[in-house]
Amino acid sequence: MNKDIQILITDDDLKTRQNLRDILSEDRYKITCAGTLAAAKEMLVKKFYNILLVDLKLPDGSGLELLKEKKKINEEILIIVFTGYASVENTISAINEGAFAYFQKPLNIDELRLTIKKALKMQELSLENKVLLGRLKELSLKDPLTGLHNYRYLRERLSSEFKRAKRYILPLSVLMLDIDYFKSINDIYGHQYGDLILKEISQILTTAARGIDVVVRYGGEEFLILLPDTNKEGAIMFGSRLLNTLTEHIFDPKANKIKLKVSIGICSFPEDSVNTESGFLDAVDQALRDAKELGGNKLSLFKNLNKKDITAMLKQGGEENIHKLKQKLFKMEHRVTQTLLESIYAFAKTIEAKDYYTGEHAENMVSIAVGIGKTLKLSESGIANLEHAAILHDLGKIGIPDNILHKKNCYRFFKSALFIN
Repeated sequence: MNKDIQILITDDDLKTRQNLRDILSEDRYKITCAGTLAAAKEMLVKKFYNILLVDLKLPDGSGLELLKEKKKINEEILIIVFTGYASVENTISAINEGAFAYFQKPLNIDELRLTIKKALKMQELSLENKVLLGRLKELSLKDPLTGLHNYRYLRERLSSEFKRAKRYILPLSVLMLDIDYFKSINDIYGHQYGDLILKEISQILTTAARGIDVVVRYGGEEFLILLPDTNKEGAIMFGSRLLNTLTEHIFDPKANKIKLKVSIGICSFPEDSVNTESGFLDAVDQALRDAKELGGNKLSLFKNLNKKDITAMLKQGGEENIHKLKQKLFKMEHRVTQTLLESIYAFAKTIEAKDYYTGEHAENMVSIAVGIGKTLKLSESGIANLEHAAILHDLGKIGIPDNILHKKNCYRFFKSALFIN
């Protein structure tokens, strides 16, 4: 409403100021008056005015100076210029400096009122556009699903934090997290359910982080936390706590009661001798891949090669190509294994969805089977086979109708049979 509109009238003629104030007050504008350029400048600094009505000729300078001043203070202020000494040069100067309109005295009040209304409408649209653009920029830096910052924001923030760390010799760490076998959640419960899990994880990460930390959804089921003023030791402590929190947390406790496993990679400056932002991200990504290749559900640190390691690699000479080939084969084997594990966990989630008791029972069986395998000093592959078999040992329940599977007498029979055996 007009009562919220602030107008500053600047004119050295007292009668002109009073007449304009009386007339425009009838339109319920809030009017303030100044008789000099200095007084008007002081008022502009202290308060926002929607419209400035300015006489070009003032006792201590030109009204054009207010046009330059308002650019420094607030571009949204609109200025209407008037003068008794009209000329083409003055008109051109005023328009070039950004005046909204130019009037010659004596003023046509009806025309002035109409011009003020047009100016206010344009200002309203400009302010709305500014708010919308600000909102659009904010949305462009946020992940729409989780509300966390996105990759674009990360690159901007990482750049400033990395420069700050290098300039003032401050520690900086980054933690990258990936949900192990998340595909099995989407396969069994659907992508919408998977989105709910991602939102819940985002809340846990936000709660665990400090106010100065930056939590980012890096992509898919990957998250990244930027830890300013945090050395490697502090990052390891934080990552360990986070790993325990996430692996112990029960997602969707009222329905499916899902437990997740996560892999975490950590890289720190200056300990890891990473000197570029892209190198920082590559390093923490490598640390995360190391955690995955070790079986997942682990925290892994970036391992930077030292001079001794590099010298040893150079001495290998012709063995380099063989080493690269072995790496490629290992990665191919790892991808095949990963696909197999995704299928195994998808079956396990299917069983758990039918019978939560079986889900808990399967976890206990995995723990017992792995423990026995380690006691017998089996190979890593043998222990992995035991783990997969333990997960799937109740697979036959998938084909049993729920009315039979959940029948109390049936449970008693199964428990008795197990006890007898």
